[in-house]
Amino acid sequence: MTRIIVWILIFSALIIGGLIGSMISSMGKPESSNKVVKEDSLQNLQGVKYLRAELVSTQELKLTIQAKGRIIDGQQINVIAEAQGKIFPGDISIKKGSTFKKGQLIARIDNSEAELLLKARKSSFINMVANVLPDIKIDYPENHIYWNKFFELISVGNALPDLPPFKGTDQDFIRFRNFLVSRNVMTEYYNIRSEEERFRKYYIHAPFDGSITESFTDLGSVVNPGSTIVRIAKKDVKEIEVPISNVSISKIYLNADVEITTEKGEKLAGKVIRKSDFINPLSQSISVFIEVTNANTNLYSGQYVSVNIQGPTLKDVYKTTRRAIQGNNEIYSIKDSMLYKHDAVVEHYTENEVILSNITNNTYIVIEPLLDIKKGQKVIPLIANSKAVN
Repeated sequence: MTRIIVWILIFSALIIGGLIGSMISSMGKPESSNKVVKEDSLQNLQGVKYLRAELVSTQELKLTIQAKGRIIDGQQINVIAEAQGKIFPGDISIKKGSTFKKGQLIARIDNSEAELLLKARKSSFINMVANVLPDIKIDYPENHIYWNKFFELISVGNALPDLPPFKGTDQDFIRFRNFLVSRNVMTEYYNIRSEEERFRKYYIHAPFDGSITESFTDLGSVVNPGSTIVRIAKKDVKEIEVPISNVSISKIYLNADVEITTEKGEKLAGKVIRKSDFINPLSQSISVFIEVTNANTNLYSGQYVSVNIQGPTLKDVYKTTRRAIQGNNEIYSIKDSMLYKHDAVVEHYTENEVILSNITNNTYIVIEPLLDIKKGQKVIPLIANSKAVN
């Protein structure tokens, strides 16, 4: 009897221990239904993406194209030797940076031999005229006084005077002209005038007020016809070369007004005078040239300035940050918590902004780069006041 009671107690203890262990095990694990609910809630939270956006309101804009450009000389020429000989000094040094006034002698070429040959030819011409004066006095007495005066004015050291006028009928003039031609007077006269013109090329005078920007020879060196002596630039004629993107070049018109600002803050006026018809392969920009209309101020070649070029009035456009342009020149809008891609029609770029023309009012456009966006993902725009818009 005692043995039976013992086995009953042992068996009861095992059953009670199993039940207690089962309860403890079930308390240590969450129920499966709760697990599913929590995971679904987490997935719904992760599926929403908040993006910075702007609400579009198109407007009419007077376009001003801002850029930086470099001052260049508006009128610059090469001074080329037209005679052969040794270079002698003129009124100024032919070194780079020298300034001069219009008409000043920049340099001269040794003309000693040419001068002697010209004087010898004039001497022969004086003798030629002296020989025809008696015949003119007899056959054309009305013209003798003029030719005698012409003879007295001829000098080997001075330029030939103009031929004297003729008095008489047209027939008399033809006979008189043939007479001078037969005596070789006319031919020699024009040959000497040609030599005098060639002789002037030994003296190089400044065609305008300006300065020497480059020197290609030194005093004492021998030059030949066609040799470049110096490069000169005209004073107070300055231009600005401005690189413009091919997006904005169509908005710039000839004779457009330009406001120029120097590094010192000085304001100048200018006008667009020409545009290149090719793209610079290095900068991928097109050069626009601006004439400075009041260039008598202290402007120097190579100096950089800021310019504001007046452009046309743009209608139904929207200005926003350049961060709105995504990928391959695209923009994204948000509608019904979904993203929509559009091709961007850019009217103008600035350093930080862009002007768009293919966008409708009351559209939310994304103004930040799109990162980790999945197809079909729900998005909510965050406008400037950082509040979500459903």
